[in-house]
Amino acid sequence: MHPFEIGRSYDREQILAFLGSKQRQSGIVYGKANREYIAVFTGGRSGRRAGYEDGWGPDGTFLYCGQGSKGDQRLARANKVLANHRGIVLLFETWKPKNTWKGKQRFLGEFTVLGFDWFSGSGTREGDRLLVFSLLPAAGLTMPRQAPDIRYEELNDIAVLRSKAIEASRESTPARMTLAEYRTRSLVVARYVLARARGTCEACGKPAPFIRPNGTPFLEVHHTRRLADDGPDDIMHVAALCPNCHREAHLGANVNRFRENLEEKIKVKERGNEER
Repeated sequence: MHPFEIGRSYDREQILAFLGSKQRQSGIVYGKANREYIAVFTGGRSGRRAGYEDGWGPDGTFLYCGQGSKGDQRLARANKVLANHRGIVLLFETWKPKNTWKGKQRFLGEFTVLGFDWFSGSGTREGDRLLVFSLLPAAGLTMPRQAPDIRYEELNDIAVLRSKAIEASRESTPARMTLAEYRTRSLVVARYVLARARGTCEACGKPAPFIRPNGTPFLEVHHTRRLADDGPDDIMHVAALCPNCHREAHLGANVNRFRENLEEKIKVKERGNEER
C-alpha cells in the first residue's frame, strides 16, 4: 500500500522515494520500487504555458494531457508507459504555498488508465497533435454488487456467458474506451461470475442467503485483485460471494490468505468450465 492520503500535500521527493525514481521534472513518474504504481502531476504553470490544461470530463473521468511541450506528442517513452500501465495511477496536483519558492503536491486519489485519444492543440499549441489520457477514479472501478437485469434462464447458459466475459476482459489499454463501455464490460463479467457460482458462495460454499424477486440467488461480486495485477475484468480474479464472506474479504484478519484460497477455488472451477 502507498502512504499517501487524499487531500494531504507532500514534497515531490517523498513521492520519488516511494517509487524509486529520480525523475525530478517529469509529469509522469515511475521507478524501480513499487512498480505497480505510477504518479502523474497536474496543475502548476507548466501545463498552461504549454498550451493545455488538465481537468475533469463530463463523464467523471480526469483528462490528463500527455508529455511533450513542443510539436506533436508521441505515444513513446513516458506516454507509452502510462498508456500500458495496468496498475494504480497516483494523481497529484501541484500548488505553491505562500512565501515559499517550493511547490507542494496535493494527493487527489487513485486512478486507472481507462483509455487515451488524440486532439488538436490550440493557443501556443495550435496545429500540434496532443495526447489526452482518460483516468478513471478508483471509486468508479467497483464491479456491480449484483447484476439486476440477469434473467433466471441465463444462469444455465454458462458457456455463452463465459465466452462473452472472456471477450470483454481487457488485455491492454484500448484507445477511445469510454466510461460507459468500461461499465458494460464489467457487467458482462459480473453476469458470468454469478452464473458460475450457481447460487452458492464461491468462498464458503454455502447457498445464497435469499432469492431476489426475479428468481435469482443474491450474491455479491468481488474483485480478488487490485488493478495492479490483472485488472477488474479478468474472470480469474472476480468471485461471487455471500455478504458475510464479502465483508471478510475486505475486513478479515488475514485477507491475503482469504484471497489466495478463493483464487485457488476459482482456478478449479475455471478448469472445469474450460473442459465443457
